[in-house]
Amino acid sequence: MVEQGVLFNNLHNFDRENLICHDFFFETRHMHEHPLLLISKQDGSITKEIQLTYEKIISTSMNVKVGDMGLWLDIQYFPIICYNDNWALSLSSSDTIYRYQPDHTMTPLIVRTPSIQSVQPKVFLFPRILTDRYYFMEIVKKEFDPVTKKMSSTDLLYDRQRNALFEYEVYNIDFAEKKRISFSPLNIDIGPRPLNDEIASWQVLEAYQLVEDFEKGELKGRLKEIASKLDKEDNPVIMLIKHKNN
Repeated sequence: MVEQGVLFNNLHNFDRENLICHDFFFETRHMHEHPLLLISKQDGSITKEIQLTYEKIISTSMNVKVGDMGLWLDIQYFPIICYNDNWALSLSSSDTIYRYQPDHTMTPLIVRTPSIQSVQPKVFLFPRILTDRYYFMEIVKKEFDPVTKKMSSTDLLYDRQRNALFEYEVYNIDFAEKKRISFSPLNIDIGPRPLNDEIASWQVLEAYQLVEDFEKGELKGRLKEIASKLDKEDNPVIMLIKHKNN
C-alpha cells in the first residue's frame, strides 16, 4: 500500500480501527519523524506515529561490489513482532527494543550496549522470535563478504529465567541428519518472518528437495509422510513454527 510517498510494510492487525505498520521508505524519504505507524483500516490514513527514541537515522542499506558489478543491498529485519498480545518494536537506529501495548503504553524490553550510534562498523541487534522465556535475536554486522556473498551474523538466545545469553542453533528432527533451521531473513529470498501470536515464523521446504530426500531415506516422522505424497513439480511445503501453549 502506497500513499503520499509512504510504503506501508510489516503490517499487523492492531485493533478494530487500525493496522500497525512500518514505513519502508523512512530511511530515504523522511516523510515524517517516526516510521512506526498506526493507519486507519477505513482509508489508510496515518492515525498515530509511534515515537521510538533514536539520535540519528542509521541506514541498513549499503552499496557492495561483487566482481565487476555494484549492488545495492538492504539488511532485512522486522520492526514489528507480535509478543503476548502486545508488540515488540525496534528500529535499526535505536538502542532499545520496546514493548507496545494495546492501550499505547510503551516500556523498554531490551536495551543494547554499546550504542548503535557509536560503533563502527555498524552492528545491529534484531529480535526474531520472542516467547515468555526466550528471546531469539540476531546480531548483524553491516559488512558484506564478497567471497561468501553474505553478511556476518550471529544468532543469540536470551534466557529470561536464567538471565543468560547464548549462541544457539535450531534443528528439524524430521531429517535423519538433523537439518538446521534459521529464523533470519538474511540472504533468503522467501521467509522466514514472524506472523502473529499463534505462528511465530515459517519456513519454505521445496517439493523437489523433499522428494529427493525421501528417495534417499533421509526423512522421518510427519515430514516423511508428507514427502511420500509429493511430486517434484508440486508447490513448496510451508512449515509453520507455532508458539507452544502453556
